[in-house]
Amino acid sequence: MTLEYRRRTGEKPLTKFIDAENAAKVTLCSWPTDFLGNVPDLVQTCHVDHPDRKDEYTQTDIDQAIDAITNGTALWQTLEMLDFLFLFEGVTRYFTHQLVRARVGVTFTQQCSGEGDRRHVDVVVPRCFNRGLREDYIRICSGQKNAYASGMDLAIEDSQGTEREYRMFLPSGITNHIYMKCNLAMLMPWYHKRTCTMTQSWEMHLIAEQVKRELLSKCPWLRKAFFNQCESGRCFYTNAMKKDPNNILGRLFAPDDNHAMHMANAVKDNEFVYGQPDEQVAGLEVATVYYHGSEQVTADVYEHFKAKYNG
Repeated sequence: MTLEYRRRTGEKPLTKFIDAENAAKVTLCSWPTDFLGNVPDLVQTCHVDHPDRKDEYTQTDIDQAIDAITNGTALWQTLEMLDFLFLFEGVTRYFTHQLVRARVGVTFTQQCSGEGDRRHVDVVVPRCFNRGLREDYIRICSGQKNAYASGMDLAIEDSQGTEREYRMFLPSGITNHIYMKCNLAMLMPWYHKRTCTMTQSWEMHLIAEQVKRELLSKCPWLRKAFFNQCESGRCFYTNAMKKDPNNILGRLFAPDDNHAMHMANAVKDNEFVYGQPDEQVAGLEVATVYYHGSEQVTADVYEHFKAKYNG
């Protein structure tokens, strides 16, 4: 394994500002591959005198056992025996801060911002910034990365070991990667909560749906367990509003039509702080732009300096 740490003293930051939605990528790295044949055994373990280890189960046996563990009619422990490893790339630290709030049945390992020199890292741009804020955002992020590069150069010159402190200059929108290992007992409620369009950021909602697509591409037998609870009126937002229309969560965002239809008169008299959540402005993909320091450059110039710096 080759570590990418190197001194980059004097190099102007190279920055590729990229569409945030296109930057995010989820990969399912590992999943239970030999589990299906054991499902019937696990489901019935508590109810038999001896393990019934059949050499072969019929597809009907397996389907019935899977339904039992995903619809809650079998003991929950079976879900805890199924482990999955996901890799999230091109995500912001806002996303990772939300992700690591999950604590039971899960562990993480994340890219560090304090080791190595990250002056050339990409920055993501939310699509809603297309409405007159993109240039300001790019200018601010470029300034932050320039200040970070100056600090890193100074740290090398004074040899005081202050490199880790200058990461405070880095924009929050820089790309990061993080691994998550979790079991199915954690993943199912995580997905149900994180796909709510009323309580989750666009990035979390987008990535949760990518998790589902990756998961079902490898484990299609889990299809019944992963569904959007907003559509059935069982999501966290709808349940909270039904119980108390005046709670702080309900006061923040006006419900979209998909949620309001499940709440009858629960929100009729509410005064909301904000309008309906903005699920990224559809169709307004952010065009990629390239910067060398504070100067916008072409893709060719960007690649020229990238090759020079890495040569």
